[in-house]
Amino acid sequence: MLPESQLPRKSRAAAYIACVFRGYRPGKFEIYGMPLRKRLPAIRIPLRRADPDVALHIQLLIDLAYRNGRYDLTDYREPCIPPLEGGDAAWADKLLRAAGRR
Repeated sequence: MLPESQLPRKSRAAAYIACVFRGYRPGKFEIYGMPLRKRLPAIRIPLRRADPDVALHIQLLIDLAYRNGRYDLTDYREPCIPPLEGGDAAWADKLLRAAGRR
């Protein structure tokens, strides 16, 4: 929904980005950068204009999806698609080896 050219410079370097749009504020977005090597943040999700935002704890959601989706059966010896690069690849390999998954 938001062209990359409109992203704040610091968000462009993040591995992942969440973009929240409020229907009653056309053209305004809230950007949440999510680095690969840190726990994912909670982000504010708007409801109706008169209602307070709710917190969506993305890391808890991913953890639950991982367990319930049986992603623990994933063969982590296979390369990532798309592949991780440089320091991120080495970091992931170290985590997987420490967990006995490589």
